[in-house]
Parts: sequence; structure tokens; C-alpha cells
Amino acid sequence: MATAVVLAATVVTASACSVTDSYTVTAIETFTREGVTWGDCESAFATTYPTVPAVDRLECASVSVPADYSDLGGPTIEIAISRLPAASDHSRGTLIVNPGGPGIEGRSMPALIGDTAGMSEWDIIGVDVRGTGASPRPSCTALDVLTPPDGAPEQASEKVLADRARAYIDVIADANRACADIDGPVLSTFTVATAAADLEQVRTALGVPTISYFGVSWGTALGLSYRTLFPEHLDTMVLDSTVYLGASAAEQDRDLAAALAVERDAEPVGGDPSGQVESGDGDAAPETEPSALPVPTDLLNQLTLSTRTAYICNALDALPPADAQWSDHVSATRAVGLSIDGRLPTPANSELPGASLCSGWPTPGSPLEVSDTGTPLLLVGHRDETVTPYRWTTVAAERAGATVMTADDGNHGSALFGPCSAAIVAFLDSARTPAATCPTQ
Repeated sequence: MATAVVLAATVVTASACSVTDSYTVTAIETFTREGVTWGDCESAFATTYPTVPAVDRLECASVSVPADYSDLGGPTIEIAISRLPAASDHSRGTLIVNPGGPGIEGRSMPALIGDTAGMSEWDIIGVDVRGTGASPRPSCTALDVLTPPDGAPEQASEKVLADRARAYIDVIADANRACADIDGPVLSTFTVATAAADLEQVRTALGVPTISYFGVSWGTALGLSYRTLFPEHLDTMVLDSTVYLGASAAEQDRDLAAALAVERDAEPVGGDPSGQVESGDGDAAPETEPSALPVPTDLLNQLTLSTRTAYICNALDALPPADAQWSDHVSATRAVGLSIDGRLPTPANSELPGASLCSGWPTPGSPLEVSDTGTPLLLVGHRDETVTPYRWTTVAAERAGATVMTADDGNHGSALFGPCSAAIVAFLDSARTPAATCPTQ
């Protein structure tokens, strides 16, 4: 893709200066930018979502942002955005949304949620964060063609499972090194803080003093970062299904295993007689986290695998060698009575249990910075969820100083489409404190 080549050529510092450095955040305000010129969106939107009426009202544009935030006078890239205008002249304001992923396009989301009760009064903005959709993307393909070793026989021994994981870790590490050779400086800029800074450029280009924000899954990390870095430009924020905020892949897997064990123990009598549950998606490719939103097709560049890997791995500490990865997996699963042959469901993990997609990742991790900036924040946690366990919502609430509303279900990222919907809309509108638990349907 031509834009990816330009991007690779212009980002020359490998993000040597973190966007969270105070002088960089301050300097962003001096970046020269133009307003937004809205036009028609690609026909792919209507083709992909022929039954979504709001697609016909969707408008598209782009916003220039620094390719490298340590060089604000240097080259720029274009971030693709969309807008679903408010249905009346009584707009509640500007609401930026993100569907999670990471690595999936975000411009379709306004149309997908725009007809939800109460949402039509907002100007809703969707953003293809850098590296996704119609925004400049990396050019490497090694991560697109990862192939795990041949399938293990039923009732495979631990040695067979371990050998498969070790072999696949070597394949993954080779693919990550290949992408680093081609797009290393680009991939190093795919951090949640940089994406938050890009959102700030979108806000200023729109000409609005403040925004509200709604994010799901990985979109919660993006929202927390924006709230930490740019609180003065934020009105209200609602985040659904908060992701892991730490930097340890092993700790993340332990939390996931514990949540899966709780789900297993809640199985009604007459369930799996073995007492075991399959950990996650089995051998299914972990393309994206489960979502209540319809899944777009490749017409909209739905998923960019190298981008997904970069956003995930740039937030984690370096992975240990293959033997240690397998040992960590065995320890996490056996500690709660799960089978070692099941995958723990997170995009950081490959199809094979015990083999991380961040194996051999070349860029040092930069954990998400979260602080309590005082701006109104509501976190929706799903008590029985196993993709982003409820514990992660409570941890985020403590760090960010947020109100928590609990959904008594296990449905990842679904709150806007269920009984929590009215409370979410009310909080976005006026920071109205909701009940501690969503009403039952």
C-alpha cells in the first residue's frame, strides 16, 4: 500500500520520545492544522452494511497528524475519520467512539450505534486509528501468514503440546523480526498514548473545545489514555469491558484463567462431566475480541494483523523464552484446574496455548499510564465475562477514580445494546450517576 511506504520512510526516530513526555503533550497544542472538510464515504460502507440505515448519513474526511510526536515540524500522516451528524439541530455535542480490537477500523461504528435510543442527538465521530482501515498502515505481511504446526492428536501428551508451542514461538518471533525489518519505526509508534494524541488532533481539527467519548474493549485503554493526557478537553466518558492495564503477559493470563475457572464452576449440574472447560477459542484464530457490533468485511480493511500485534506488544514487557512461556501457561491453567490444552482468550495469545504473539517483539513495552484526572468516567463491567475479566474493571476504577456499573452477564462489550443502554446515554449526556447494577430485562 503506497501510504504505508510513505509512512515507513518518514518516521525516522522509532518513537524515541514518548508522547507522554510533558513537553511533547504541551507542544501538540502548537501543531499547525486545518479544519475538516466532510465528503461522501466509500461505497464499501453501504456494500458492507446494506441493512444499516444510518450508513446513508455517514460522512468521511481525514485529519493531518504528526507522523512522529517528537518531531512536530516533520512529516504528517492522514488519519481517516467519519461523522454521523446529529439527527436534529439540538445536538448534545461531539462524541468520539472506538470499537476496540485493536487493529480494526473504527469509521463504521457511528452508523452501527447511531440508531440506539438517545445516541442520535450526538455528532458521532469514528476514527481509523493509525495503522487501521483507511489510515496509513504498515506494509509487512509476515504476520498475515502465520501457520502453526500441524494439529496435535487428541489426548496429546504435555510434551507434544509443549513442543508445538515452542516451535510456533520460533515462527512468531521470526515473523515479528521480519515486520520490524520492514516497518520497525512505524510499528513502534503504534501505542495507545500516540493514538490518544491523534484523537486530540481530531478534536482540534473539528473545532470543538471538548468531546465526550465511548469506547469498548481496547477502546477503553484509548479512552483512559486520552483522559489522562487531555482531561481539560473531555466532558464525559463511558468505557465498556475494560482491558488489562498492566505490563505482564503472565499476570494477564492468570487473570484470564481465573475468570474461566469461575465460569466453569458456575456451570449447571449436568454440564461437562469432565469438569474441564475449553480455555477460550480452542484452535480458532484470535482475529479480534468478541464484540456485540457486526463484523465488517475486508472491504473496509477490517483487521490489520501487524497493527494489532504492535498495539498489544508495545504495551507489554518483553516475553520470556519459549520454555518459560510454556511454564507460565501451565502454571496459570493448572492453578485453577483448567486443561493445559486450551487457549486463554486474549489477542496477545496465538492460536496455540502457551505461545504469545509478542514473542520476539523488538520494541520495549510502554505500559499505559492512567491517573485520576477528575473528569466524569463510568466503567461498565460484565460480572461473568472471560475476555476482559470483571477484575480489570475494578482495578481501572481504583486507578482512574471512576464510577462502576455492573452488568450481571458475561457479554463482552455489549452494554450499549442491552439494559444498560439508557444509563450509558444519560451519563454521557449529563454525568448522571447510574444504579450500581444494570436493570434486568
